[in-house]
Amino acid sequence: MAQLLVVLALGMVPAEIVNDCGVVEINTVLDEHGRERFTQLIYRDLSGRVRDWRMLKSPDMIPRHGVAVWCDSGVHRVVRCTYVKHTVTTYDPEIEDRKENPPHKRQKLLP
Repeated sequence: MAQLLVVLALGMVPAEIVNDCGVVEINTVLDEHGRERFTQLIYRDLSGRVRDWRMLKSPDMIPRHGVAVWCDSGVHRVVRCTYVKHTVTTYDPEIEDRKENPPHKRQKLLP
């Protein structure tokens, strides 16, 4: 409690960034032997186009009841979504999306 009071008194409360997206895809990529390589979160608009992605580093990043809240480099990040879907693939769908939707043209999550 004392630490919280010090943080509040010094104005060290992390900034909050709120983002909205249509779909959060929780994607697990497997290798050729069916072993998990990594799990990522792919943020899509409702048309299915990728907006941004993050490597899954904490269970807090997975939306519950349409909202995910976690600390990201000292920033309190909130991502609200309409839908959550789980996929398991042997390829990286975010990389595939780059062919038609290059990262520099995406409407990314706020930094």
